[in-house]
Amino acid sequence: MIYTMSQLKPEEVAAGSGLIGFIRTIGIAFSTSLITTHWHDAAIVNRAGIVERLQAANGHLPIGEIAMPPVQVLGTLDRIVQDQAVMVATNDIYLLLAVIVAVLPVVVWTASPRSAKAAL
Repeated sequence: MIYTMSQLKPEEVAAGSGLIGFIRTIGIAFSTSLITTHWHDAAIVNRAGIVERLQAANGHLPIGEIAMPPVQVLGTLDRIVQDQAVMVATNDIYLLLAVIVAVLPVVVWTASPRSAKAAL
């Protein structure tokens, strides 16, 4: 915020602060919608991958040996698959956010007015 406010005249500070707050709020809302959309889509893709692996190993699952009705076993298996798909999607999102958090300070540091003045 200091970088953006440093170029303003004293009478423009209030309007500049309001504009920066507005842009920050819009950016947060936009980022949140992108992240939740990606998270939802990744959970669907991960679920499909897990189901595909389970179907490939279908002959090796000892479902008949479990002391529950087959419908209940399939319901439990469905819940476990969904939970794991969401967890893998969550891990993917956190990895993406960690990379962004690691790269963003470098971008801000190289774009700062001080480094631009030093380069001249």
